[in-house]
Amino acid sequence: MKPASDDSSNPAVPECPAPGPGRIFLLFMHVGATAFGMGMLQSLRETLLKRRMATEHELAEGLALVQLYPGPVMANLAAYFGYLRGGIVGAVLALLGFIAPCTVLMLILAALYRNYGAAPAAGTILRGLDVVMAGVMLHLTLDFSRRQLKRRLEWGLAACVAALAILGANLSLLVLAGAGIGMYLRRKDENAAADRHRLNFARFRAALLMAAGLLAGAGFALFVPSDLGRLYLAFAHVGSVAFGNGVTILPLLRDAVLANGWLTPSQLGTAIAFSQITPGPILNAATFTGYVVADWSGGLMATFAIFAPSFVMTLVFAELFAHIRHKAWIKGGIHGAMVVFCGMVASVAWFMVANGVRQISDAGVAGIVWLALARFKWPMHWVLPLGVVLRLGLGWAMG
Repeated sequence: MKPASDDSSNPAVPECPAPGPGRIFLLFMHVGATAFGMGMLQSLRETLLKRRMATEHELAEGLALVQLYPGPVMANLAAYFGYLRGGIVGAVLALLGFIAPCTVLMLILAALYRNYGAAPAAGTILRGLDVVMAGVMLHLTLDFSRRQLKRRLEWGLAACVAALAILGANLSLLVLAGAGIGMYLRRKDENAAADRHRLNFARFRAALLMAAGLLAGAGFALFVPSDLGRLYLAFAHVGSVAFGNGVTILPLLRDAVLANGWLTPSQLGTAIAFSQITPGPILNAATFTGYVVADWSGGLMATFAIFAPSFVMTLVFAELFAHIRHKAWIKGGIHGAMVVFCGMVASVAWFMVANGVRQISDAGVAGIVWLALARFKWPMHWVLPLGVVLRLGLGWAMG
């Protein structure tokens, strides 16, 4: 794929200029520093259109593309448009700009947490944060499920997945099973029109070299055990198999963090809460974990590991997209995986509620948080601090 747009097959799509590397970095850093939660897509869309880095047609194609492979959707979309306008260098700068603000903020919050989190006042605040996050996860679960599950059978399958996840089933196998079932059920559906252009395999060279580097790093981490190596393996695995946005990746992240004993359930809730009140992708919860395990180097390693696999996939799928997007079984596999993720997100909500809600007043605060998000559409960065204040006020009033 050329760095600049070359869509001669669609004359309705105007040419977009190719910006310089510095401009690409600054544009995506602006989005990463100012966009929260589900507003990231709208912010990214407005920025790309306003700065003439994309057309509506390209945005629609980009959104379709990043649903086809694992990894965080918004980060992959940023890398895709960086690649579209600036090649490999543009893709790297776009992703770095997008995740740099949230990574820096999360490292600062993790340092403050490690130094002051054991203080009595901080413990009280974090206890309130556990309660608030129970309501947040309830909202995220219901909202995501309503958008993904269209039939009763799908709701039933998601419920079964949730039960299996709660009982400790292997989450990666559940994802693969869901994708396989979806592919099988849609295998005979009618395909859309295919792109007949031939692939240029030379354009995959850089992606293949990066993939080889990631595999070599995994081999080194396996044979030379260390904290950084374990962080690399765990978060690279999460970034390699989880489809969708940060919400769908949380179950696998939770499984990796708790299985390795890096955080307690309460600390994980704090990490997720911090990721909600900082801009950018929710996956900066991995940065928090890495810092707790191995200081600054651990935070940077965890961040790199969770984003790197899907970045390489973005480079590959950007070239393959026109040749596979018409396949019905591809769409079926994605939908099957998303049904599984609905159940997995529900299991995370279950654990968050079990950890955070310990008395009737806690349940009341969690319910109010859910209403504020679901019914009144308050932004997350308002709801979290106000919910904590409400929980602290009720605790003080009740002694």
